[in-house]
Amino acid sequence: MKPGELGVRFGPSRRLAGVLTPAHGAQQPVGCVLFNAGVVHRIGPHRINVQTARALSRQGIATLRMDLSGIGDSAPAQSTLEPRAQALADLQAGMSRLHEVSGVDRFVVVGICSAAEHAYALALEDARVRGILMFDGFAFPTPLTRPICRFRRLLRLRVATLPRRVTQAIMDGDAGDAASLSTVLVHPAPSRDEFRAALDQLVDRGVAVNIMYSGSVLERHSYSWQLHHAFRGARFLDDVDYAYLPALDHTLVTKAAQREFVERTVDWAVRTARRNGTTAPLASASA
Repeated sequence: MKPGELGVRFGPSRRLAGVLTPAHGAQQPVGCVLFNAGVVHRIGPHRINVQTARALSRQGIATLRMDLSGIGDSAPAQSTLEPRAQALADLQAGMSRLHEVSGVDRFVVVGICSAAEHAYALALEDARVRGILMFDGFAFPTPLTRPICRFRRLLRLRVATLPRRVTQAIMDGDAGDAASLSTVLVHPAPSRDEFRAALDQLVDRGVAVNIMYSGSVLERHSYSWQLHHAFRGARFLDDVDYAYLPALDHTLVTKAAQREFVERTVDWAVRTARRNGTTAPLASASA
């Protein structure tokens, strides 16, 4: 940890673990919660949560990066809650701990991969959530998704191997990509009607929603404007931040991908903070 960052224990029996990165300078009126992408430790894929937390700190946003129950340094849950309910309870405990330390009572939650599911469900359940970022979360294919997916794969083939690989690329689908959404999401996606109603509800409540897709999930999301085509006329489309980013991979391996993800996340979080009122007073950062 860098100087000024704090290891914290919280939740029932103090079994949850996290690292608080306090705000530098004038504190913004929202804090940020970062957590596990799948079973990856709270640092995130290729330490993306660490990079994001420190960049947010420089913009005055206090951040908690935490492990859910049974992952990383957090002990297994002692309750009988089903996994999603337990994850939401853990995240609510994290928001409460960040409030105790920093004084903020409104939060943005960043979810990568399966964590996007939890961010979505948490926002629907807890009014303290003022923004959610979903990276490679739920996706909704259109009739264009599959043909464009196959065309993009063909463009990736080397000319020398084109004759023997064209048929395979067209027929087999996703062999060359990183994880597809069908294999990495924990729960089935909501129906289109459910997702539309949920996002309408969130934006009506003033929740900032950011939806980003990488180039690694082509079978589910393969082109710009797919979200608009999947939800033609939906009210939420006028209010969400949405981007298809084919140069980014699912686990943000390259430095360029990491920089773009952090820059986009910080820009969105700062804009969300400004929408949520005046700057909050700095609280003492004691664990």
